[in-house]
Amino acid sequence: MDISVIGLGKLGAPLAAIFASKGFRVVGTDADPAVVASINAGRSPVDEPGLQSLMAISQGRLVATNDTPAAVAQTEATFIVVPTPSDSSGRFSNEQVIEAI
Repeated sequence: MDISVIGLGKLGAPLAAIFASKGFRVVGTDADPAVVASINAGRSPVDEPGLQSLMAISQGRLVATNDTPAAVAQTEATFIVVPTPSDSSGRFSNEQVIEAI
């Protein structure tokens, strides 16, 4: 199964690496070109214990791009893992989720 993960931050990058370490082919997407470059170079884009080891295990099965529509089109399942910060009223903002969709 091929999986896409939208958002390669503190939660998305480990999720993508775990799936890839279990044998799934994973295409991660992120708006930040530095994050995409880091993943494609085999480096953890965030400081998270154990993530670099998972990325080493995942080599060849985890790639990143900033082309979200293409990543989603070529995979069978997609996980959206983007921030939902509080807005001025104290409610969660779904702005980044809607943008990802």
